[in-house]
Amino acid sequence: MIKRLLLSSLTLCAATSSPLVLAEEQSVPDSQPPAPVEVRTSPLTSRAPVNPLNDVLQDDLWARIRAGFQMTPLDHQMVRDQENWILKHPDYLRRVTERGSRYLYHIVTELEKRGMPTELALLPIVESAFVPDAYSRAHASGLWQFIPSTGKTYGLEQTWWYDGRRDVVAATDAAINYFDYLYSMFGDWNLVLASYNWGEGSVQRAVQKNRLKGLETDFVSLHMPNETRSYVPKLMALKNIVSNPEAYGISLTPIPNRPYFVTVAPNRHIDTALAAQLADMSVADFAKLNPAYTRPVVASKDNRRILLPVDKADSFLTRLSSYDKPTLTWQAYASQRGESLSDVADRYGISLDELKRLNRLNTRARVASGEILLVPLKASEDHPILAAGEAKVAEPAPVVVRRGSKIASASKPASKPAPVTVVATAPAEPVVPERTAETPAAVSPAPVTTGLQTASFTVQANPRPAPVVAVETPASSSKPEPVTLKLAETVSQPEGKAATATHHKVVTGDTAFSIARRYGLTTQQLLSYNQLKSPALHAGQVLNLVEPQGSSKQAKAEPESRHGKKGSEEARPTIYTVKKGDTLYSIARQYKVAQVNLKKWNANLRRLQPGDQIKLVLSSKG
Repeated sequence: MIKRLLLSSLTLCAATSSPLVLAEEQSVPDSQPPAPVEVRTSPLTSRAPVNPLNDVLQDDLWARIRAGFQMTPLDHQMVRDQENWILKHPDYLRRVTERGSRYLYHIVTELEKRGMPTELALLPIVESAFVPDAYSRAHASGLWQFIPSTGKTYGLEQTWWYDGRRDVVAATDAAINYFDYLYSMFGDWNLVLASYNWGEGSVQRAVQKNRLKGLETDFVSLHMPNETRSYVPKLMALKNIVSNPEAYGISLTPIPNRPYFVTVAPNRHIDTALAAQLADMSVADFAKLNPAYTRPVVASKDNRRILLPVDKADSFLTRLSSYDKPTLTWQAYASQRGESLSDVADRYGISLDELKRLNRLNTRARVASGEILLVPLKASEDHPILAAGEAKVAEPAPVVVRRGSKIASASKPASKPAPVTVVATAPAEPVVPERTAETPAAVSPAPVTTGLQTASFTVQANPRPAPVVAVETPASSSKPEPVTLKLAETVSQPEGKAATATHHKVVTGDTAFSIARRYGLTTQQLLSYNQLKSPALHAGQVLNLVEPQGSSKQAKAEPESRHGKKGSEEARPTIYTVKKGDTLYSIARQYKVAQVNLKKWNANLRRLQPGDQIKLVLSSKG
C-alpha cells in the first residue's frame, strides 16, 4: 500500500523538500473533568470516581506514552535529519500535538490493551498531522490514512453518508488490527511501519531479494522508495523528542491523562448542526470529533456512535431526550430525466447557489439523470417523518430512482433483469486550509439495503456525485415502479455462531479480523487454517475454523488454538520471569501463544514490572 499524501504537510519532512505548515486551529483545552470512556444512551445520574494512577502517570499523558515505548532505537543520520527539521519548526510540533490532544488518550489506551508499543500513538502525526479528515492523492483518508480497499478489508464501512476511515474509534481499531497482522508477518516494528506505508507485499519482496543476495534484511538494509525510506525515521525522531524534550529544548504542551471524549448513541438520525447545538459546541468542533459523517447528517445505525467531550455528553442526552421537534432536515434525492439543478432547487425551496454549495458543485455544473443530490427534507404524505422523541429511529424521505431512465455511463443492460445489491461509496472530501482539493477516484462500494427492489448505482467521491445506474424495467411491465434508497442503510448479519463451529460462510461486511475475534482465534490462525496469504475475503467464501485434518501444515500450525492447546498434545505450565522491556504482546509472540490466553492464565495480571512471574501453558513439545 503506497500512500503518497496530498501535501507534505501531512508528514514531517519529505526527502527533497520542506513540508507546508497547516493553518492554525483552535487550541484544545488542557483539562477535562475525569470520566471513563464509555457508550452512553442516557445521562449519568451519578459519576463514579476514576481510580488515580500511580506517581508521574497520574496527570501527564506524555509520561504514560514514554512508559510504553518499546521499539528498538534507530541510530541513523536520517533520524537526526528529521530531528533537526522538527527543531527548526517548533510551531508545527505544537499545532499537531494540540490537534492530537483530542485523540491521544484513546489511541494510547487501545494500544496498551493490545500490549503494543506506544510509539504507534505518534504515527498519525506522520500520516495525517492529526487532521481527522485529511485526504491524499492516493485517496487515503482519516487520521490513519486508510485507502478505500484496505479500509474495506479491515471492516471500515464507506457509504454516501459515512466514511469509517475517518471514524476516530473505528479507524484506530482497524489500524491496530493491521499492525497486529503485520507484526505476525515480520516480527520487526520497523518493517511493520514500512509495510504500513509501502505495503506488506512490497516489503516481503524486498526482504526476499536481500536474503537471496546474502544481505541483511533489516529496515536500513532494504531498497525502498524515498517516501518509505524517510517514514520510519520521522516516527523515530518524534519518539526521541517526546522521550526527552528538555534535551532538545522543546516544551510539550501538557495533555491530561484522562479521556477527552465519550461515545454516545443518539439512536436516531440527526442533523450535525442540531447535534452540535444540543452539545453546546460549534459545528467545527463537533466535526473534529465526528469527521466520519460526510454529510450534514448523523446517519444513525446500530454500530455507529458520535463522540462528545466528556463534560458535554450528559447535557447532550438530556436535551435530546426532551427535544420535541424533528431532528432531521436533509435527505438524498435522485434527479429525474430532464430535470435541471434550478428545477431541483425550486422543488425543494432553496436557492440554486445553496444547492450547489451543499453538493460541492461548481458554478457550471449540470445535473445528470439519476444524480444523487442532498436536498432539504420535504414533509408530505408520501414522505412521513417520525417524531424525534419516538423510540423508533426516524426515517427520512426515500431517494426515488425511476427504472428505465437512460444514463450515459450505464453499460448495456442484460436481457433479463436480476437483483443487484445497491452500493454507495465515499463522498467528496472537504478542503482543509492550505490544501488543494483533489478529484478522488471511485472507492470500493459498501452494501446497503433498499426498501422495495434493489438497483445498482455508484456514488463517486468527486466534486459531482456519479449518476445512478438503474436496472432497466422489464418489457412486460406496463408502468415503471420506483426503487427507494433510505438513509438507514442496514446489512443483515448472521447470528453469532457457537464457539464449537468448524466452518463459517463469509457474508457482506465480514473481515478476517471480525471472524477471528468472533470465534476466539487469532487472525494468523484463521489465515493459516485456510492457507490464505492475505486477509482479503469475499462473500460466499467458506472458511475453516479449525486446522483441517491431515493437513501437511498441521505440524507447523501455531501452538495456541482458541482453547489454549495445540491439537491433542498435553499442555504443561511454565513460569516466566518478566525482563525489562517485556510486554504481554512481546511475550505472547515469543512463546507463540494468544495474548488473550496470557490474561486468562494470569487473572490478576496488571502492568508488567521486571521480576514479575507469569504463568504460561505450553504444549509438551513447546
